[in-house]
Amino acid sequence: MKRYPSQSRCTNIRQSYSISISEYDWDKWVPFTVPAGDALQLEFSMLSPFHRIDLLPLSQSTDAAVFGTSFTLPDQHGIFNFKVNYKRPFTTYLEEKRTVSVRHMAHDEWPRSYVISGAWPWLSGIAVTATGFVAFCAVWMYSKPTDKVASKKTR
Repeated sequence: MKRYPSQSRCTNIRQSYSISISEYDWDKWVPFTVPAGDALQLEFSMLSPFHRIDLLPLSQSTDAAVFGTSFTLPDQHGIFNFKVNYKRPFTTYLEEKRTVSVRHMAHDEWPRSYVISGAWPWLSGIAVTATGFVAFCAVWMYSKPTDKVASKKTR
């Protein structure tokens, strides 16, 4: 069961992005190559860019080139854009934008507390307190009450 939408990302995780680009050369599609001294960039932005990263060639097929990169998402939640905006003279503009929400991890996405070694003192404290309470209740319930001295009231 998938609980969170695919557009949702968590903060402080490693995120990968890739885009496939081809160009039309006379009568066929060929892989796009970035000219020397130029860069194809990914902009990860909310209102202003948090990251502006060069996209590097990852692979190439007969009709397209795949460019990509990896980066760590910022520790801020909100609505962000993955944006590629490549505008050069004498070429068709390349503009691709994908909007995603970045959120903090939900409570059920964290590891269990017994996996985190820093939580062991607190967990052992809870166990000792619970054990002590049960032992106290057992002693209280099964101990014999003291004999009361009957006092005589004579009048």
